[in-house]
Amino acid sequence: MRTPPFSARPAPADASTSKLRRVPLEGVGSATQEAGRTPLPTAAERAFPRVRGYDLLGLVGRGGMGLVFEARHRELNRRVALKTLRGEALTDPVYRERFRHEAEAIAQLQHPNIIQVFEVGTTEPAYGAAEGEPFIALEFVDGGSLAQRARGPQPPEFAARVLEPVARAAHAAHRLGIVHRDLKPANVLLARDGTPKVADFGIAKQMGNEARSVTRIGTVMGTPEYMAPEQFEGETAVPSIDIYALGVMLYELLTGRVPLHGATFADTMLLALQQEPVPPSRLQPGVPRDLETICLKCLEKDPRKRYRTANDLADELTGAKK
Repeated sequence: MRTPPFSARPAPADASTSKLRRVPLEGVGSATQEAGRTPLPTAAERAFPRVRGYDLLGLVGRGGMGLVFEARHRELNRRVALKTLRGEALTDPVYRERFRHEAEAIAQLQHPNIIQVFEVGTTEPAYGAAEGEPFIALEFVDGGSLAQRARGPQPPEFAARVLEPVARAAHAAHRLGIVHRDLKPANVLLARDGTPKVADFGIAKQMGNEARSVTRIGTVMGTPEYMAPEQFEGETAVPSIDIYALGVMLYELLTGRVPLHGATFADTMLLALQQEPVPPSRLQPGVPRDLETICLKCLEKDPRKRYRTANDLADELTGAKK
């Protein structure tokens, strides 16, 4: 089979987690709109039902199956990101189960570089509805996402500094048997002080507990440019998958491009399975040799040649910062 030609175009932006403008909701007054690309909400989104104990301030994110609102917990006077389902996901039992699974996965992870869950519940039923919609109240992070920094080459010291705690967060999840499976810059949010926070565990999988997993064994899940070769083949989720994705993120921060990107999902899959990435220093001559070595080790086709743990990777990145 003929391998598609190499293309180093950046991966498409993920609108669900990039920094978005806040769109005021009907009935809650005006709010300052932040610069961004969020389209105006639909009538259904403006009619979002009430959530007991919270004031909804505006729509800040919209993904394939969910909406994210900025909200304020009245009693605690705490800003939160309130995540709900939308559209067909509301009636699809698979999406509802995945949503519940995400809340359970994050709730287990008490780590300074993982988004914190405050509450899981259901909204008040809308007019004519028998029951409310599920929601998750999460830590509110308003510094944008790492995707905004990955649009162009970043200083090597920044790349090492920001990914070291992300790798340690991944290791904390792995120790609890949770593999993220969709680590990418758009799923790393940044606090105002620059602290990275891993988010969106919607397709995370519990290791050694396949019967309880949201997806079936053999199902291909993830964002193709960040997926390890074995992930395309539907193999059981293991930490090496996240380590590969961390390598893609490091490559992207160093060069402004993902290592392998085809015109279609199938093209990207073939590249991941068959083609070696161009060394970062060939695209950015100033990339330090130690960071290039770390990056390419993460991107090994054979998972046994990658770092044994994400913590080992983090230690290497710590050394590279010095």
